[in-house]
Amino acid sequence: MEAEDLRKEYRRSPAQVVHALNGVTLSVAEGSMVAIVGPSGSGKSTLLHLLGCLDRPTAGRIRLLGEDPSRLPPGSLSDFRNRNLGFIFQQHYLIPTLTAWENVALPLRYARVGPAAARRRARDLLAEVGLAERLNHRPGELSGGQQQRVAIARALACDPPLILADEPTGELDSTTTGQVMILLRRLNRESGRTFLIVTHNPEVARACDRCVILRDGRVVGEEGLVTAAGAASPDP
Repeated sequence: MEAEDLRKEYRRSPAQVVHALNGVTLSVAEGSMVAIVGPSGSGKSTLLHLLGCLDRPTAGRIRLLGEDPSRLPPGSLSDFRNRNLGFIFQQHYLIPTLTAWENVALPLRYARVGPAAARRRARDLLAEVGLAERLNHRPGELSGGQQQRVAIARALACDPPLILADEPTGELDSTTTGQVMILLRRLNRESGRTFLIVTHNPEVARACDRCVILRDGRVVGEEGLVTAAGAASPDP
């Protein structure tokens, strides 16, 4: 995953332009787990959305798995995203009327995998994240940590090489945060998937191989942590 001189501008009015990203250059090695940290408004989520092909940069270049997604037509871009990118969000975004296995199987159905194969894959993934006994539970019947495990299993459904996570532990207590990070780290090491994680949590950043610090839409350092006040501090 490579980004070169990425810039993103939002125009609030003819006279007011917000520079969310101001020339971010970043390279993420295959199989690594990298944290993106920084205070609120530093551009972390904007960067993740651009790298996840959910938005287009105002300027700059992105290469994912050797491809330039900006060159792909909309239909091909959707297929590329479905095959190669898995997303984990703070809010889970599970469909409340579907069971755990149905939520996990959903991206497989979009990928035109048959119903029986999609169900088997969903059941296997839920077992892998420790939810073999919760296959038929709906999100409202699960704890916050269990819902996030369902979301992780869904992100893995199409076996993507890249996983992008936006505050994946933001709504979890410290114990559940630790459990989720142990799970993500195990998945990273055992499968060789690449993880890029946006976080405010120093413990989450500490679990990663590398920590990139953003401030005011720019990369201002690496290998540090962000304190609760948003200032960079050395890794203890």
